Amino acid sequence: MLHMCPNCQIQYDRYQPVIEKEYGVEYDMVHMNIAQLVALSMGADPYKVCSF
Repeated sequence: MLHMCPNCQIQYDRYQPVIEKEYGVEYDMVHMNIAQLVALSMGADPYKVCSF
């Protein structure tokens, strides 16, 4: 899921396990900020630069 707001990206990434537990559904999503998407598209390392 792509987020324009860095705070929203952190919030959804951090609380996804809590939401999954509350609703009993597993959401297998990656949350990333637009800056991370741009970095990936320019060839950045997903683990070292984008922290995936």
